[in-house]
Amino acid sequence: MSDVCSWGLAVLLVFCLCLVDLPLAAQDCVNCRRGDVSDGQPYTGTINTSDCTLGNGRRYEIVRYVKTNPGMVTLATSSTCDTFMELMSAGCGGMASNTNCSAWNALGINPQNSCLSGNLPAGTYYFCIFERSGANSCGSYTLWVEEEEFNPGDVPENDTCADAEELAFEEQAAGFGRTAWVSTIDGNTLAANYDRENASCGASNAPGVWYKMTGNGAAISAQTCGAGSRYDTRLSVYSGACGALRCVTSNDDACSNAATCCLSQVNWTSTEGVDYYILVHGFSASSGLFELRVSSPESFSPPAPADGDEDGVIDDEDNCPDDPNPDQEDCDGDGVGDACSEPCVVGPPVYALGFVGCDEVSGYTGNAYSTYVDLVLADSNNNSDSGAQSWSLGVVARGGSITEISTEGTDAGEAIDATGFQINEITSGDGNEGAISAVVVSFSTSAALPPNSRSSIATITVEGDVGDEAGTVELAYREGLSGQGRPVENVVTHEGVTIRPERGSCSFSVVPDVTPPAVPSGLAAEAGDAVVTLDWNDNTESDLGGYNLSRDGSVIASDLSESSYTDEDVANDVTYSYSVSAVDAGGNESDGSGPVEATPEALGGSQVPGDYNQDAGIDLSDAISVFGFLFLGRADPSCPSGLDFNGDSALDLSDGIGLLNWLFQGGPGHVLGVDCVQIVDCEDACN
Repeated sequence: MSDVCSWGLAVLLVFCLCLVDLPLAAQDCVNCRRGDVSDGQPYTGTINTSDCTLGNGRRYEIVRYVKTNPGMVTLATSSTCDTFMELMSAGCGGMASNTNCSAWNALGINPQNSCLSGNLPAGTYYFCIFERSGANSCGSYTLWVEEEEFNPGDVPENDTCADAEELAFEEQAAGFGRTAWVSTIDGNTLAANYDRENASCGASNAPGVWYKMTGNGAAISAQTCGAGSRYDTRLSVYSGACGALRCVTSNDDACSNAATCCLSQVNWTSTEGVDYYILVHGFSASSGLFELRVSSPESFSPPAPADGDEDGVIDDEDNCPDDPNPDQEDCDGDGVGDACSEPCVVGPPVYALGFVGCDEVSGYTGNAYSTYVDLVLADSNNNSDSGAQSWSLGVVARGGSITEISTEGTDAGEAIDATGFQINEITSGDGNEGAISAVVVSFSTSAALPPNSRSSIATITVEGDVGDEAGTVELAYREGLSGQGRPVENVVTHEGVTIRPERGSCSFSVVPDVTPPAVPSGLAAEAGDAVVTLDWNDNTESDLGGYNLSRDGSVIASDLSESSYTDEDVANDVTYSYSVSAVDAGGNESDGSGPVEATPEALGGSQVPGDYNQDAGIDLSDAISVFGFLFLGRADPSCPSGLDFNGDSALDLSDGIGLLNWLFQGGPGHVLGVDCVQIVDCEDACN
């Protein structure tokens, strides 16, 4: 089916319903069902005398199809028989049918087989299949289904009456020196929805799309007879308004083309100025590609341009379309008419000094912080083409200190050319702590900041220390700070006029960082002989300072830079409990991890298994010593567990015999081997 998909489901057949057979009598969709078909799971059947019989004598089979998701579907029979296929609803009511598939070549089936294609909602459907020729039987046929998931984005924009597409007409030659006004549209109803409006005007169950036009008082013809139409269409024409439509005319079958039969044409005499709606849909449930051609021998006058406020200026050109403004007065030149905008301001612009970047600062208690704040100058109600040419200001900080002021990187810094002037200074002294800035953008030109905008004019650096608790730094513009021995005022000049700006303020919080790191994870302890080795996962905080390790509730190592530790201050046969916490650079410490336990224990002395006399070798004397201990009262051996030759946890006659058997008969060796090994509770006797 991949070739079919690339060829396009839209040109698949499309519900040709030109049947010449008698109408089907009521099928029995329950008792005559022979099987089920689904996407990727075809059904193969045989029509014979065991099948149900229609009222006209045709034998038929019913196949059920359950569609779980809405969307496009293509259905076809494949057989050497001349099949007929009818699609029916869950109630066994006919919806669409087909005899000979016009797209048989693309589908790779017999031209006398049947096929249907269209957009179906989710639900249960039935297919009635019978042999159409006089044979009234079919040795074998296969019904297959291919689904295509429905994408809501594919629904046509003109799927409803309210969204009807306006037809555009152009003059074309009509022969014999005549002309006609024509609009031609190529469309597709495959992804459209059913329209309830067609119930009273050419009723069908087919999806449709809508077009709109205004009558010209002449005859109008609309038809789908062109080569672009590929399914059994139906046309319905209405007048009036959406929601209150009146049927003008409709048509099902009036013409055909090389691809399909059963195309449509309607004709009516229009009334000038009346809106008409054309619905392109289909017979029964048919859908697919179509070519709509609407024509008239008379020209169409374009709709009068909208003028909502009736002031004689069309809405597309009206600078105030909702309020009458016939003279289009716009005193401030902002493109919005005076009738619907704020009154024009007569006089100089309004300026305001403000701040940007008063954002919270966080740090460790006792540490210094440094942050940057922009000083900004806002310009509004400016009817000229230029903004501020010069300004001066003074700014102070309470709760922190201003340590630097600069125009570098600001809008003002970019505006000041080589002939400009600026002073930026940190002021000091009792009651004079702060900063001043005085700027002339240019002496030689009319350069200025842009009008009706907000421009950054300086950046200050504010510094201080982070306290134990959250604090606040307040910034404000102040009059009278002395710079270079002279008091500075907050003023702006615009076109030679000195203006005192509104002075804003701002504040930001300085918050101590008291958030500890995450609790370390993955702590593991491995016990050895008088030693415990510990390891855990690395924390990922960027400000991590180290780790504190505790044993039995007491810290034994602090400020560890690595996530591992070896504890050698332990005794064997004692159980110890360990936990670890993380500490950041500010001293904030996490909770301790879940405890883990470890018990160191001795590993034993070095022994050669079976060495009774501890001379680091195995010979006859060791076997004799075993017997002497067992039967003659010889002193206890130094390493009894090393003499257990057969590993049965007991020292007895079998161990002495096993040793002799190994020494002289080639029998099996000691269970612990013949080399020097560590044996618990024994002294070192070999290397």
